[in-house]
Amino acid sequence: MATNSNVSLSISIDRQKVLGKGAYGIVYEGTWMNRKVAVKRIQIENVENNKGGEEALQELDHPNVVKLYHVESNHDFRIYALEFCQASLDQKFLDDKKPGKYRGLMPPDEEVCLQLAQGMEHIHEKGLIHRDLKPENVLIWVDTTGEKVVMKWADFGLSKQVNPTGSHSISGMRGTHN
Repeated sequence: MATNSNVSLSISIDRQKVLGKGAYGIVYEGTWMNRKVAVKRIQIENVENNKGGEEALQELDHPNVVKLYHVESNHDFRIYALEFCQASLDQKFLDDKKPGKYRGLMPPDEEVCLQLAQGMEHIHEKGLIHRDLKPENVLIWVDTTGEKVVMKWADFGLSKQVNPTGSHSISGMRGTHN
């Protein structure tokens, strides 16, 4: 995972295609190395608040966890190239008339639960606690044939590493505040 502090960035952002907004940044559609990616852009002054998320994603490698491909910075932003997913689980439950409702293929409910449990097991095996479980942080990835659907955990900005005894302090913000 390379980090580049130069002004010229290898990640391109389509600012017209906003995929999501969070407490510390905005996620856009973009490209990196001719690959369609989700591009999370965080202002430099907020990077320390998201450091846990970056470190967590660097540790995780599992089909049910969104992949971090590349990280780079300029003097204004820390920019992450992440695996592109078609939707988040909350979009599945939007009213039928709402734009952005996910109407695509979904695995059976049991398979959704199994995939998410397997992803969470991997997260916990790596000694991490997610601390922000919600439908917006479950992404839906669909292969190019439209036949295979994989559920993926995302947004590790509030995650925390457990200590060698398996516990952690409970100080600091947990979960998303609306």
